[in-house]
Amino acid sequence: MRTITRATLALTGAAALTLFAVVPANAVDTVTVAIAEGELGLTTLEAGAALTEATPGADIEGQIAGVEITDARAITGVWAVSVNATAFTNVAAPDDATSMAAAAITYTLGAVTAEGAPVITNVTPDVVLTAVDAEVATATVAGNNSALWTAGLSIAVPAGALAGTYSTTITHSVL
Repeated sequence: MRTITRATLALTGAAALTLFAVVPANAVDTVTVAIAEGELGLTTLEAGAALTEATPGADIEGQIAGVEITDARAITGVWAVSVNATAFTNVAAPDDATSMAAAAITYTLGAVTAEGAPVITNVTPDVVLTAVDAEVATATVAGNNSALWTAGLSIAVPAGALAGTYSTTITHSVL
């Protein structure tokens, strides 16, 4: 009987060791990645727009090169670009009433070069600029993206414009 008991104990111990030997070891790790939200920005590559001399009653052409939207917000969302302009004022006499109306400026959005995933959903091709913001483009976006264009300017110089150098401020905004 002792032989049976010893044999039983030996088999039981071997079976227990086998069970423990085939049980796999596990380790579960959770890895978390935080994606930082960046900013939405707008720049123009060139400061100002050089125009040629004008004649009263004629149109002059120019451009603002390199209007660029950079969206590093890493979101699904929308951005919209608006533009406005101040009235032209005489540089030599800014308080003089010889200003030209800002309504004489037509802004034309050029071909848009896009990177990332901006889907340009609305483009207003020719906008007459005033002091009130006029939306010129909107985009639906997913992730980081950018858009670049050159804006054409056409200024209708009033027939009654007086001689002098005139200046305006054109402001782009993105929301």
